[in-house]
Amino acid sequence: MVTVAVAPGGSQDLEAQQLISNAPPSAAVVWTIAWRSTDPLTASWYRQGGTTDLGRGRWGSAELGGAGFRLRNDGAATVFAEVHYVIGSR
Repeated sequence: MVTVAVAPGGSQDLEAQQLISNAPPSAAVVWTIAWRSTDPLTASWYRQGGTTDLGRGRWGSAELGGAGFRLRNDGAATVFAEVHYVIGSR
């Protein structure tokens, strides 16, 4: 679990390789992520080819392959989020 602060108009990117030192290579990684925040955030996953929005709200979850995860703050105040994750490989 990590806690992040997302500034107004900013975003926080998370990738399996930065969360644990022994994460499998990006092509082999499989991870599940859940988050909850003090105010609504927009969640998305991203790869080199682009970004896909998952939705906006104060909580959510997603299953990700080799993608990164992003929380974006479209509000006017800093938002704090608690992010829980499980990382594995295929």
